[in-house]
Amino acid sequence: MTKKPSPYFILIPFFTFIILGLPVGLTGLVWPTIRDGFGLGQDALGLLLVAGTAGSMLAGLNNGRLLTTWGMGTILVVSAVVDALGYAGYAIAPAWWVIVTLGLLTGAGSGLVDSAINTYVAEHHSKRTMNWLHACFGLGATLGPLLMQLLLAWGQNWRMAYVVVGVAKLVVVVLLWRTRQMWRLTAVASNQANQPQTSGRDVLRLPLVWLGIGIFFFYGGLEVVPANWGYTYFTEARGVDLVLAGWWAGLFWGVFTVGRVALGAIVDWVGPVRLLRICLGVALVGAVLMWQPWVNILSMVGMVLIGGALAPIFPTLVSLTPERVGEARAAHVIGYQVGAAGIGIALLPALAGVLAERISLWTITPMVIVLAVVVLVLHEGLLRRAAVVAGVQPLGQQAQLVEADGLE
Repeated sequence: MTKKPSPYFILIPFFTFIILGLPVGLTGLVWPTIRDGFGLGQDALGLLLVAGTAGSMLAGLNNGRLLTTWGMGTILVVSAVVDALGYAGYAIAPAWWVIVTLGLLTGAGSGLVDSAINTYVAEHHSKRTMNWLHACFGLGATLGPLLMQLLLAWGQNWRMAYVVVGVAKLVVVVLLWRTRQMWRLTAVASNQANQPQTSGRDVLRLPLVWLGIGIFFFYGGLEVVPANWGYTYFTEARGVDLVLAGWWAGLFWGVFTVGRVALGAIVDWVGPVRLLRICLGVALVGAVLMWQPWVNILSMVGMVLIGGALAPIFPTLVSLTPERVGEARAAHVIGYQVGAAGIGIALLPALAGVLAERISLWTITPMVIVLAVVVLVLHEGLLRRAAVVAGVQPLGQQAQLVEADGLE
């Protein structure tokens, strides 16, 4: 009989996700300084994001295989070490190409930690816990801009910010190392051992999986384009005060975090599908408000509204994955979804940077509107596909529907 870890064990994933989110919220504020310091254009950010995505994509695509081969404890420790070294390297990087190269390490390390912990929580905890896990990520992203503001007030620069991030990542390494045996005692290993093995290639035959991958790809852009480019858009295109724009950038992630705590608590009461539909609609409204060119404060409110509306989407979709595809496939599919989100997080903000450089920063907000529409449409398509395959309401409660989906 497998011994169960302490109920307080979930605090380790929670803390890990806080630190995972820390550099995400930092990026938008440090980018103008990095750009000017290395003499770069707006579109150069895309190189760093693409490098991070390449690492994250490789991690996500191999999540299921690595968890089965190496085990959760080993994967988490190794990937956390890679992640910490990458971010510590940012602080001393002498040239832009070094930072871009290190982006491969941070992408791979963060992506594998993200995928592995998402798999663990999706299989063994409730949708509420999953939302609270991702609220911790939002808390870290909220602390990122606040950290930068504090360091600027103390006369420090962006390099010191990454020193702090690197140290925080090393703390995560120590925690994961000290608890590596506990990860082996979780039910993940026994579940995988008792279920027939499924290859990643077989999983990709399922149309439902591809619809989910599409949603996560465009969702990644919808979340990060306003987060990464909002500060630059408000200060350089709309003439908003630097300090004011910085606080609003932090508020984006603050509302994002509070939304995951609050909406995660009611997801079962409202219903996951209904909640997803409402939030995607509100995100579209926020995107339109962010675009309107007349009132700056209303535009910033729109950006923060997007953050609040997106709060439960990623964790709720991940939580539904084992129900929709079965636990034997969940590790593969969650890895693909996290990888797709990582690709979207890199490529779509990079595309926004190219448009900002070649056309205008004012192209940022129409792009956010388009992304909101695409995610909403793809989600409706996923629900319709599930309904057609299962012949029931598209709530994804029967893993058998995936078997039928693969045979059609």
